[in-house]
Formats: sequence, structure tokens, C-alpha cells
Amino acid sequence: MDRLLKAVFKVKKRLLTPEKKLSNTKFLFLKSGTRQVKIQYDDIIYLESDGNYLKFVLKDEKHLCRMNISEMEERLPSSKFLRIHKSYMINLDQLKTIENHRLFVGDTWLPIGRKYKDAVWYILMSI
Repeated sequence: MDRLLKAVFKVKKRLLTPEKKLSNTKFLFLKSGTRQVKIQYDDIIYLESDGNYLKFVLKDEKHLCRMNISEMEERLPSSKFLRIHKSYMINLDQLKTIENHRLFVGDTWLPIGRKYKDAVWYILMSI
């Protein structure tokens, strides 16, 4: 029950805190290899963390950059992106199906982490 209350308070704080990001920004620049690539938020399906690297899975391509998922969670708008697992973050617009402990995003099933389960369900049911 303690974990549920912490999750609810975290979500409540997140929903009530004004976003630090520019609300009209619809893209970000990402260092992929030696290039800076412009990534549209709408093109992102999900992000997958692998240690100090983060894989951006887009509609037509994938990019790997050296950063962790927590850094990107701070940069992306919380109204559009949701952390569902220690290693995954999804674009809510790409969510197709919710089933028990996993989500179908794009064409991939992704797990919902135990730590994130209560917060994920709370947010998804309040949309």
C-alpha cells in the first residue's frame, strides 16, 4: 500500500507541476554517431535503455545515442511520453493495447515494470 501511495503522489505531482519544456516544441535534436539528427516527437514509438545508451525506435528508423533514459524522461513532454519500465518509455499516441503486465506499442509488446505498474495504470485510466 505504501508503494501505491508513493506512486499516486508522484503522478499527482507530475500532473500538477507545470512543464519546464516549451509546449510548442514538437522535436528534439539527438546526437546519433557523429551527426545531430532532428527527431519529431510524433515519430517516436518508444525508447529502450541499455546501460548508458538509449535506443530511439521511430516509425521508419532507429537511433542509438549515449545518454540514459532518466535524462530523456526530463526532456520529453510528460503529457506525451510515459515511463513504463526501468528500460522503456513510450509515446502515448503509439499505444495500441494494454494487457496485464505489458503494452503493445507500434508492433512490439513491452513489459510494464513492477515499480511503474500502479503509476502507469493510474495515468492510462485518467487519459
